[in-house]
Amino acid sequence: SILLACNMDSSPKTRLLIDVGTNGEMALAAGGSITCLATAAGPAFEGAHISCGVGGVTGAVCKIDETGYQTIGGAPPVGLCGAGLLDAAALLLRRGILDETGRLSIDPAETIPGTGVRLTGGDIRELQLAKAAICAGAMRITELAGIAPEKIDDVLLAGGFGARLSPASAIEIGLLPAAFAGKCRGVGNTAGLGAAMAAASPSAMARLEALADACRYVELSGDAAFNERFMQHMTFEPQEE
Repeated sequence: SILLACNMDSSPKTRLLIDVGTNGEMALAAGGSITCLATAAGPAFEGAHISCGVGGVTGAVCKIDETGYQTIGGAPPVGLCGAGLLDAAALLLRRGILDETGRLSIDPAETIPGTGVRLTGGDIRELQLAKAAICAGAMRITELAGIAPEKIDDVLLAGGFGARLSPASAIEIGLLPAAFAGKCRGVGNTAGLGAAMAAASPSAMARLEALADACRYVELSGDAAFNERFMQHMTFEPQEE
């Protein structure tokens, strides 16, 4: 249904769709074919296994930079949601508190003074594994489709997390390849939109069925090239080809 809502069957552009979450589902549409895969990123982006992590609730810190922070609903901070987690790691990198290997010089490292919002070494490890899985999946799907990352026209980030995350922070910490800079945009809850479209229109339902038939799914569990990519993308730095 996400593919339907994002018109992955009709756009002339080369488009990569990423639903960033516990399972990082991806689809790359190019030249009339669609390649799909999924990575096991774990629940860090949804606040689980993060010491001050929360979901996308009121008061969740969703944006952090040198000037301050923002929370969902403008409420007092209650913890970090996924988007805030990326920004926090990027800020710690710029401050020299976090290095590219994932080591914190201060553990726990306070990211918003006076609020108790901080990251521990364990939090960084959870983020490191999750972001490596997403980046490795994004690089692997381009390889499988025979498309160089820089040739992708649009990178669509689906879901609530995708809509809120900062692409700049995602690239800075190596969650997304550097070649995606300037090409990323959030598309929101397209799964729900696509399902509604299919339910309301026989022609949309027919498109959905045709999309399913057109997709080539690649299983990554035994993919040696993906495993190699995963190890390469563990570092907290922009990831080049």
